[in-house]
Amino acid sequence: MPRTEARGLNDRFERAIDLCRARVAQQHLRDTEQSFTNLFEASRSIAAYEWAALRGAESSDRETLKQSAETFIAGVRQWPKEGLKAIKDSLAHSGSSADADLGARERALRLLCVRGEIQSEIPTPAEDEALRREHQVQRLMQGMGQGVGADHEEWNAMALEWLRIGAIAPDLHDSLRDRFLRCWEKRPMDSSAPAAFLSDGAEHRKSHDGPTEKARRRGRDGSIAENRR
Repeated sequence: MPRTEARGLNDRFERAIDLCRARVAQQHLRDTEQSFTNLFEASRSIAAYEWAALRGAESSDRETLKQSAETFIAGVRQWPKEGLKAIKDSLAHSGSSADADLGARERALRLLCVRGEIQSEIPTPAEDEALRREHQVQRLMQGMGQGVGADHEEWNAMALEWLRIGAIAPDLHDSLRDRFLRCWEKRPMDSSAPAAFLSDGAEHRKSHDGPTEKARRRGRDGSIAENRR
């Protein structure tokens, strides 16, 4: 092939590869966002069931709410890393939390909102300004600054922490959840960050891969790399 034609063909190939990479990165971001949408929706369903249990609702009502949560969870294929385990653990404990400290739960949820507002540089409502100052002072004393610029792992950990806190009065829980999600939506997104989600099947496979399977995958990856060289 003439050199000029070969160069043009190579340029077209490189552009196609770049386009594929860009689209894969965009899909990765969409999948990550959807996995956390699934997490927060599952958390809402579990909180509704747990609150019914805390209030001593009729067993039939509690069972309906539990089944609703279980049905939603079973239909989800993508969760954040460690999200499926956290969801299952939360659901398993939701029916046996009659002695829950609701005041401590509310403070924990408010603190997560404050942390999110600091990270995303959003003003904190007047009722929690004192909590924000207290948190900032604690971080300064620990030599951690004011916490601006959290990375993806810290945001992901905050989402899982929100799930694990448990239910409080629905209206208050929903208002704090909306407040936290406003911060969540402003978190930095980076398509080059490590994958923040796993499909349900992938999480299952990861926990069951034996040495032979892992070696086989490494061998396959190695052969691909060799072909590229």
